[in-house]
Amino acid sequence: MRGQWLRLASVLVLGILGIIPDLLGLDAITPFAQGMAFRPIIVVLAIVVAVLLWIFAKSWRGASALLMVIALVGVCLIAPRVEGSKPYTASKKLTVLLVNVQTSQADPAEVAKVIKARKPDLIGIMEADRIYRERVQVELGFTDYDGQSAQSDLSPLSAVSVLWSTKLGEVTAKVERKSKFPSWIVTGPGLGNVTFVAHHGSPPTKISTETWHEDLAALRTWCGVPGNFIIAGSFNASLDHSLFRNAIAGCKDSAAELGEGLTSTFPQATPRWLGTQIEHIIYKGSVGAESVEFLDIPTSDHRGQLVTIGVRQPVNP
Repeated sequence: MRGQWLRLASVLVLGILGIIPDLLGLDAITPFAQGMAFRPIIVVLAIVVAVLLWIFAKSWRGASALLMVIALVGVCLIAPRVEGSKPYTASKKLTVLLVNVQTSQADPAEVAKVIKARKPDLIGIMEADRIYRERVQVELGFTDYDGQSAQSDLSPLSAVSVLWSTKLGEVTAKVERKSKFPSWIVTGPGLGNVTFVAHHGSPPTKISTETWHEDLAALRTWCGVPGNFIIAGSFNASLDHSLFRNAIAGCKDSAAELGEGLTSTFPQATPRWLGTQIEHIIYKGSVGAESVEFLDIPTSDHRGQLVTIGVRQPVNP
């Protein structure tokens, strides 16, 4: 009997820590912050283990049932991202491309090929310094897109670049430094009443998660105020992280809204069902996601994301 209680206690503790630490706020610290990004995979593994224990280890059946219950709680938390909702519709559309070019190491010609083929209106390029962004513009011919770049130190890791189609007309791009890496704020008549933001968040590290917390909290700058916003970036967090969910309260995630919330963006070398989704295009206000597509970017370690956003214009009285 004592052994049975020990097995139940062990499974309870390990199940909670491995599958649902966010419900206790433990995903804010290492190592749960890193592990939580892979909860869908952990849930599948837990279900497999529970079934095997039930079949092959009779003395573990009670623990197996408990593990299955905890795993099903995880399934319930994940499921809404697969179900999705009806695509948004509006007469005005903005196409947004998000790419992470791995400290400016991805081939700019490959990024330019994607841009030429998809013709996005707005582009956020994470980890792209000025030299890299200009190399992309050279490939594009310098006529169809304008852009800006900023970084917080000499490393391309800290750089964020934006490009916008010249078809949008006059555009204002302003840099904000409310987090470790700079963020770009893009506005203009061609965007309608929408503000576009390109934001790159720090990852949680083994040593500290404090900067990660601060960079996620910066998302409240846009999700927590009235207005129409599209925020694209490598946030280094998934919707399994409670800190991320809290930070974007008021915003919606394009991929999750369209049933693609489990498609991985990192690492690109793995299948799309294996990995984690840490790149996001989120939005709030009178806008919504009409379509989402994940793009393999040759020579990058992150998948790109292309989202068409519908924009409903205010009706004049």
